[in-house]
Amino acid sequence: MKKISFCLATALLTATSLAQNQYVYTNDNASPATTGAPNTVSAFITNADGTLTLLPGSPFQTGGNGSNGGRIAAYDIAIVSRPREEAATSTFAANLLYAVNQGDGTLSAFRLDPTTGNLTALAGSPFLIDGPPGGDYSIAASPDGRFLFAANDATTAIRVYTIAPSGAISAIPGSPFATGTNWLGLKVTANGRFLIAGEMSGNNVGVFRIAPGGSITPVTGSPFPGSGQSAGVTATCDASLAFHIDNNRDVDSYKMSPDGALRPTPHSPFFTITGFNAGLTLSPNNRFLFVSDPFGSNGASRSFFS
Repeated sequence: MKKISFCLATALLTATSLAQNQYVYTNDNASPATTGAPNTVSAFITNADGTLTLLPGSPFQTGGNGSNGGRIAAYDIAIVSRPREEAATSTFAANLLYAVNQGDGTLSAFRLDPTTGNLTALAGSPFLIDGPPGGDYSIAASPDGRFLFAANDATTAIRVYTIAPSGAISAIPGSPFATGTNWLGLKVTANGRFLIAGEMSGNNVGVFRIAPGGSITPVTGSPFPGSGQSAGVTATCDASLAFHIDNNRDVDSYKMSPDGALRPTPHSPFFTITGFNAGLTLSPNNRFLFVSDPFGSNGASRSFFS
């Protein structure tokens, strides 16, 4: 399940008033249908006791096809929340949701109503992502809503798109950016300065500096050693700590310097009790790190103090 948030350290979209509902969105990837079946996005109301109720009218058709799979599905959906002064103008979509259609290499875009939770497909959606279909796509949006970053683990490039006021995407000059390795899982730090990426086969963590125009360059020392094949990355809201999870049982913890360099924290990596790792997220206060075990090998996710 994919959760989405304001500082991008978590993934829960919260309405502006405490009296309003909170919503969780999942990119269903056509599951449990067969590969190539029409894809959907499901929306859930978060109840006071933490349980979820399917939003009336959900799931929403994406217009693309799913693949009935995906290795780290938590990274194929993203929410963009526009700055308040921009959202107030009639030309800007205040909240946008993007979902990858893994079966055909397209990206669906929706206008998101934070009051009702409903999704409305944007004109021209789904958009073709530059690059071949196949492989697992990961996406991440910049906190200011200007850029969308995309990686496909079947290629060695990272693509960067500008997000128009309408929500349409277009490749920035210089995109795609060759990196020489395959990436699985993306995260933009809350300050918008760095893109963190998990390496698919080299067990490393890449950190890229984001220029004002959206272009990316690796920071000095990148990629940084990790414990195993990536299953996700994240960072605290103040970008002082970064985390990487491999698809076995290790979580790497790093101190993140102002220039983006990563240095392992004491006792890292940490061994989880999960049987198989597939995604991680921080609590809104950044005190707990939650690890997903998609096969339920030990009954539940494991949390750590950060």
